[in-house]
Amino acid sequence: MSKTSDYIIQNFIVDGFFDADNIEYKLIENEDGGKSELNWICKNEISMCISNFDNKKTDFKFLKSNESLHLSTRVDHVVFELNQNQKWDVFLIEMKTTIGSRTWNKVKGKFLASYLVTKAIAAIIDFEIENFYFYTTYEKASWGHKEEDPAEKKPHSGQLVLRSEEEWSGGRFGLNIGDERLAFKHTPIQMIRTTADVLIRKI
Repeated sequence: MSKTSDYIIQNFIVDGFFDADNIEYKLIENEDGGKSELNWICKNEISMCISNFDNKKTDFKFLKSNESLHLSTRVDHVVFELNQNQKWDVFLIEMKTTIGSRTWNKVKGKFLASYLVTKAIAAIIDFEIENFYFYTTYEKASWGHKEEDPAEKKPHSGQLVLRSEEEWSGGRFGLNIGDERLAFKHTPIQMIRTTADVLIRKI
């Protein structure tokens, strides 16, 4: 990490915004479906983590608050890792219990907002980002009509479900900004439920 970045983080960023630099982070999420714990092991020695990103103060007052744009939503966790090119790989991580087409659409909204906000944060702390990666943890996935919006139960709904599942599996994932589609990789992480009723995984 550059001296400029370190100075900005130490002097301009509020205490507790970033987790302490570590090689492994325990990422935790509590939701209605239960508790999830993901042990994230970094591939590189230098890293930064913003845990509970969705609960941190990351509002930009100049962004529109229209709910359909999802710009006020955030993923659960963000990990930065300094790669061999001395640039940063960014991992956006959302944690769910059950995933379906309707839930997936909401997750994609979080991914887009978090992508934009993370780029802004990186610019402030003088991080040059080389790659973005997207992850969603889950226990169960269901792409049938029970998980669909009523509007998706029309005759063309089969195409929508197929597209959602293909995006989810990583084959066709991307973020739409206007007429442009930015292609990225999405990785689903299936969790294991313990006898203590906690979803866990180590990657």
